[in-house]
Amino acid sequence: MPELTGEMRRWLKEALLGMGVPEDYIYEDPTNLIWQVREHALMGAESLKWYSAQVNGPSEPIPKEFFPNSTMLPKLQELFPNPPMNGFLLSDLGYDITTLAEMGRFVAWYRKYWLPHFHYIGEGFDCDNFAIVFRALGSIATTWSSLAWGEIWGAGGTWGRTGHAFNIFFAKVDEEIRPYFLEPQSGDIVEISGEVLEDFQPWLIKI
Repeated sequence: MPELTGEMRRWLKEALLGMGVPEDYIYEDPTNLIWQVREHALMGAESLKWYSAQVNGPSEPIPKEFFPNSTMLPKLQELFPNPPMNGFLLSDLGYDITTLAEMGRFVAWYRKYWLPHFHYIGEGFDCDNFAIVFRALGSIATTWSSLAWGEIWGAGGTWGRTGHAFNIFFAKVDEEIRPYFLEPQSGDIVEISGEVLEDFQPWLIKI
């Protein structure tokens, strides 16, 4: 190994200090000093890679096609014959639709990077908070924000009379556009059936 000059050692120490390493923990001998800079640089690169994946979301879903409200609304009305008091809240004129496999890729990202940080707290961070956060993440991940991420509050069906909040999305399966529920507390995708929705009364449906 070439000998390090005093100036080079100073630069390396300044680099480590800039990475947040306490001065007392910085090695004096050249071999360990270079190893220490390399290890902390690699750690920083991995942290940056993780942060980028967490914030930006997975790569853009392919394919995507436009799904106008004039098509979505009849599907919601068929699914929920007893509409919520305020009707169906559709924030855009239409949304992009992709395959169920692609939607599953987004849910896998949510389960890996976000769900482990959320902990259920009754009347503090409970079902409505999980549903709100999942829908918000669908908006934050810019290449996914045009998709039909929704939020539902209601009671009955699988969830009983106490009430529950969860998410809904639409995906294309075998050339057919179908709605799916997502339980944001677990990341489980639920195929909608009569049993799931039996006697279900929505209070809020927002997409």
